[in-house]
Amino acid sequence: MISYIMNTKNCMSVLLLSDRFDSFSFIGGEITTYCTFQIDGTYHPEFFADKEDAGSEPYVRWSYVREYCLSLIKGKQTPLRFHFILSLFTGSDRSTSAKSRSPLPVRRYQRSLPQLPL
Repeated sequence: MISYIMNTKNCMSVLLLSDRFDSFSFIGGEITTYCTFQIDGTYHPEFFADKEDAGSEPYVRWSYVREYCLSLIKGKQTPLRFHFILSLFTGSDRSTSAKSRSPLPVRRYQRSLPQLPL
């Protein structure tokens, strides 16, 4: 497992305000403000009248729900709690080797990691 220590403000800015994670699949999430909002990332192609929009992926991309999540989080008060589950690989992507599908550098560290700027 690879872990990085990140600046929270920079991380949230990249996650919610940039398109860096838009190609990731959104598995699910939960945002707690004055009430709890639970979002299931399962894709329902029957919602779309035009069947050309129907994809073969089981989950929606982060780009489809990013604006909704941002609208729930932004405001004068920060949320009490939230978490998102994103996946870089879904469905048929798993048949390819890990090295060919990962755009992120793979590094192994034996000591603590430095704080990484985003």
